[in-house]
Amino acid sequence: MTDISVHPTDLGEFRIEGETLVRYNGKSTCVVIPDTVKVIGKCAFWLSKNLTSVVIPDSVTDIDEQAFECCGALERVVLPKGLNSIGYRAFFGCRKLNDLALPASISRIASYAFGECEALTAIEIPKNIRLLGEYAFSGCVGITAVDIPATIANIGPRAFYGCRAVRHITIPKKYKGRMKNLFEDVKLGLFSGVKITYL
Repeated sequence: MTDISVHPTDLGEFRIEGETLVRYNGKSTCVVIPDTVKVIGKCAFWLSKNLTSVVIPDSVTDIDEQAFECCGALERVVLPKGLNSIGYRAFFGCRKLNDLALPASISRIASYAFGECEALTAIEIPKNIRLLGEYAFSGCVGITAVDIPATIANIGPRAFYGCRAVRHITIPKKYKGRMKNLFEDVKLGLFSGVKITYL
């Protein structure tokens, strides 16, 4: 990981209504979101082509649907410690995103949230997670390891569809009968080279 110098972003680049960041209008590559924001709204950074790095303050609890969708140059996201949910297609199509750590606080990752984030290589789902939506990590062709805690309540269909590079999977044993559904288009079985550990 390359260290990136972090400087406050010009407040004039943000459209904020109440405690929700409605739209980012700047062209900076590295953005630090103001700590007055609690919610990153729908499509707030949608198609921000210059964006390579974003620091989200600990004041933020929710990232709404499509907030960072198709930020094709985005490589690094610092998520807040108190984040509760990541919405539908929030980071969909961020094909260069490779530096991401999900905080322990997160309880919900919606459908397609990280779909087609091709540069991600490993996913560790925090123990507080309750819902992992359908196709949440679909098309993440670079992922080699998936670690899902025993505490998870619900994993949606095809959550890891097309993650063909996966070689290590840790998952609760109650999902043993659903593996082909959750990892559809991924070669599983005795001679697949994929190591599966059931919790």
